[in-house]
Amino acid sequence: ERKKVYAGYKAHHAALDVFPQHTICQSIRAVKTCTSWDTAKGWSQALRSKLRLLNRCIQARAYFTERFFGNDMDFGHKTFWHYLQKQRDELEGLLEEVEFRAYELLLASQNAMWVLEQQKSSSEPTLEECGVLDDEPLKKPKKVALPQDVDLEDIEDPVDVALREKKEELWEKIWTRLARYCAPSRSRYYNERLAIIWSCVARAVYKDRYLMVIAQNYRYVTTLLSDAELDLSTVEKLWRAIKDLSVEDVRAAIDDVLHPIRESGEYVVVFGLRVHKDLSGSDLPFHGWGHMTGVFPCYSCVRRVCKTVDDIVALTRYALLSGGGLAQSHTKYEFKYEGSRQLSLCGFIPNVMEDVAIVDGGEGDMQTFVDKLVQMWYKVYEVEDFKGLLVRIGQPYLDSEELEVDESHKPYTTPIVPNIEFNVLESYKKLWGRSPREDRMVSLIKLRLLLSVSLCLLPTALAAPEALGKTCVLRPLGPGRDDTDQVEAAIAKCGKFGTTTFEAGNFNITRKMTWDLVSSKVDLKGFLSFPPDIQYWLNASSTYRVVFIQSQASWFVVTGSDFVIDAHNTGGIQGNGQPWWSYFATHTREDGDGRPISLTISKATRGTIKNFRIQSPPFWSSAVADSSDITMDGIFVNATNEDPLYVGQNIVPNTDGIDTYRSDKVSLLNWDVTCGDDCLAIKGNSSNILIRNITCRGGNGIAFGSLGQYAGLNDYVTNVDMEGLKMIRLDPNIQPNMANGVYFKSWDGSVNGAPPTGGGGAGGLVNNVVARNVRLDRVNEPIHLYQTNGGKSGDLPSQLKFENLHFSDWTGTAITNTIVNLQCSPAVGCGAITFDDFKVSPPAGQGSRFICINTTVVSGLPGSL
Repeated sequence: ERKKVYAGYKAHHAALDVFPQHTICQSIRAVKTCTSWDTAKGWSQALRSKLRLLNRCIQARAYFTERFFGNDMDFGHKTFWHYLQKQRDELEGLLEEVEFRAYELLLASQNAMWVLEQQKSSSEPTLEECGVLDDEPLKKPKKVALPQDVDLEDIEDPVDVALREKKEELWEKIWTRLARYCAPSRSRYYNERLAIIWSCVARAVYKDRYLMVIAQNYRYVTTLLSDAELDLSTVEKLWRAIKDLSVEDVRAAIDDVLHPIRESGEYVVVFGLRVHKDLSGSDLPFHGWGHMTGVFPCYSCVRRVCKTVDDIVALTRYALLSGGGLAQSHTKYEFKYEGSRQLSLCGFIPNVMEDVAIVDGGEGDMQTFVDKLVQMWYKVYEVEDFKGLLVRIGQPYLDSEELEVDESHKPYTTPIVPNIEFNVLESYKKLWGRSPREDRMVSLIKLRLLLSVSLCLLPTALAAPEALGKTCVLRPLGPGRDDTDQVEAAIAKCGKFGTTTFEAGNFNITRKMTWDLVSSKVDLKGFLSFPPDIQYWLNASSTYRVVFIQSQASWFVVTGSDFVIDAHNTGGIQGNGQPWWSYFATHTREDGDGRPISLTISKATRGTIKNFRIQSPPFWSSAVADSSDITMDGIFVNATNEDPLYVGQNIVPNTDGIDTYRSDKVSLLNWDVTCGDDCLAIKGNSSNILIRNITCRGGNGIAFGSLGQYAGLNDYVTNVDMEGLKMIRLDPNIQPNMANGVYFKSWDGSVNGAPPTGGGGAGGLVNNVVARNVRLDRVNEPIHLYQTNGGKSGDLPSQLKFENLHFSDWTGTAITNTIVNLQCSPAVGCGAITFDDFKVSPPAGQGSRFICINTTVVSGLPGSL
């Protein structure tokens, strides 16, 4: 057996030794300056082949060594083992650089696809006119004719020329002449009406990492506009809704995508890849094609060196508008992309006005592709209900207070009604184009039409996220095995418009990880377990630095929009914090030292995390940064020391339950936090924070701050509503601290060192904070405010002001007689602080002390010092 295993082990090494090294680029510089996608692809394939071979070699050597020598034997094997692992790390790093460069080149080639305004070339119909016979019909737009032998280096963007010369004519065509389109579809002007509205719809742009351009199906638009009852006002409102909700500047969209690699390398503008050939069973008018030349009068792609984005725009529009392809020397006909399973580009190119060609990667059947379109349009419009759409249409009138929202409206009736303080009929007529019928303030635009606008394309766009897309189910691989790959693969597959289910158990995560979730659900019934490899995680390259304040590290980041993560009270994150706490009990701790946040919500919108447990976090348990509309409900955090060497000591500092930063509309509901620091921390530029039913066991209580650390970057905290707070002192052997109920802290006005460990000197404002229904169990100081964090004697006073702080219905006990301690900055002071039904008791036999320094308008306290 030993000879057999050894032979296999040697065979792997022999294959590794003879691997053709010339196929692999060893220079990072060469990778970053590569301009050939084919070259990058070849490097990637070679690197992956060698990496697979190296992994098999490592596995074979590990088995042979452990099987016949044991873990304690060396014979030189461990030295070579470390060499192999180092070689693997180098290969993985190089592969990452190569694939990133290949992806940059791919994006550069795929993002410049759009369709300019197109109209039918057929002759005018001679059907019934609409009654305005004295008006001449619109003339067909002239095609921009450019000479075929023009010098490409001197091409001027034809759209810029047209808009510059005919701007007034264009707007007259769009707005003024709509007045002629008063007749039903029998009118000779009906097609012109459709063409004008379509010219707006056709410019819809959706920006995403993989989806660069999409636009809606033309036949749905024509169906939408074919109702004989549509009048001028309705058409105009319909059009405005489409335009306002979806249209962005094409040039800006392309500029955003190409920004990282602008003015370097060679851009390739690709007008088309492959599309689905299976059209069976489809009721949508998709037009299948293989090559661009068969559908549109230009070649599959145009290639030339372009130094700026404007060059790309001008050249591409030249090809589209000139009516013919560029010279053969500027074209290539084939563009292969191995990763076509990803939906890299979705757009449309008119063949005839009724048909739309859809561009896709070529995977799956037509129904799969239709589902993708549903999901895209759901994100494009971001209008999820009837009320939302109507409010968007009527927003200008709501802003001017001519109309108002009727919160008591019935389903499927307009929530917008005239404001009675203004001219009711005029306001209503101004919005809808006619008076209300039978004294009911109900829109005359039919529900089906409005819903068609909000969905734009397909009626299932309002489906719940979990009803869309694919389903992925994961089970832990088992003790000692790495689950990171399978977790990342599942999220990549089902994290957008799908459902990912983690069965019970521990999933071992051995490297930093990001979940990009879009309209999806994650059922996390088990735990993501991060091993306590302290030196690995402290390496800056092993974590993300997406939380700006104090340069904090994160090993797990969730981003995206419209997602739900439900851990069912059985799953969450296992941070394995005990080794961290014991290690840092004898080592220096400081902000930005690399201790990772367990769960970071970054740049996310409309996300929900519920029934989630965070066990033994090494550092902050969670953070919400640069996000909005985030709800965290039913969160359990436990940072409890079990090392007998440190009984009775707080060796779990910085284990905050959560820190919010640069975020708006965050709801923290039903939390139970056992920690050694801030139960909740509201940091700079947090606004509209809703906090309900929070239990804090040990630690420092609920914190506002620290604030004002970064000179030149003021901090603003507004509208924080807290209710149902409990502060419970634990057995001192478990956690000796229970410092405050609610406390506020800011840096002073001088700069002492640089962040993340130093700082100060910034101003700002904390305004409108409410804390009611608060129960305290033996806290040190129930309410504390100080503005000298990180300061020293002689520093300038803080320029950050606290005002409109309201405390009501407080009961419980303190272990000192300082019940309220407000030490505000003499430079700005504190104002409008109120106490109502405030009944916190000091120790028996001691009188309560209320300290208010540099405050104005403090009410509700029996007396102050």
